[in-house]
Amino acid sequence: MKDRRIILLTLSDSAHADSLAAALDADGEFFATLTMLDDAADVVVSDSDGALQISATSPDTAGDTGATLPLNADDALVVAAIRLVDAGYRISSATEAADDLDDAVDVADVPVASDRPPLSARELEVLNLLADGAQNKVIARALNISVHTAKFHVASLLTKLGAVNRTDAIAIAMREGLVSM
Repeated sequence: MKDRRIILLTLSDSAHADSLAAALDADGEFFATLTMLDDAADVVVSDSDGALQISATSPDTAGDTGATLPLNADDALVVAAIRLVDAGYRISSATEAADDLDDAVDVADVPVASDRPPLSARELEVLNLLADGAQNKVIARALNISVHTAKFHVASLLTKLGAVNRTDAIAIAMREGLVSM
C-alpha cells in the first residue's frame, strides 16, 4: 500500500474543516490533519482572501502549483483539486487562463476543443467517475461493464483528450468544462 499524502487544513470554519477532513480520509489516498505533524504536509488548504487556497509544499513544486476555489466549493471538487495540485498542476480561473493565453500566444494559433474527436456519452460518464477518483473496478461496477471495458474507455479518453495520465485527463476536462462536480 502506498503512503497516504498529508493534507494540512487551516480553515477558520471548523465545520467546513471537519467535513473536508472526512472527505479526504474517506478517499483513502489522503490523511487530513488540522494541526501540523512532525513531518511537513504535502498540501496545505487554507481560507484566505474569501477563497480556498490549495498549495503544494514540496520545494520542487511550491509556487508552481496551486488552486483557488470558492469557499462554498463542494468537498468532492476540493478533493479533486487537491489531487491535481499534489500531482504538480496549477489550476487557474478561466479569466486568469485567458489573460495568460493572450500574453503567451495569439489566440488564433491555439487549437480549440472541437479539433479533437468528440467524447461519447459513455466516455463522459467515465470521465466524471475519474474526476471522483474512481479506479477501473469502481468504474466497471458503477456502469455495469467489465473491468476490461472500463480500461478501454479510460484509454480512449486519454487519447481523445491528449492526456498522459488520469490526472492530466481530469485537469484537461476541468479546463474545458467537461467535468461536472
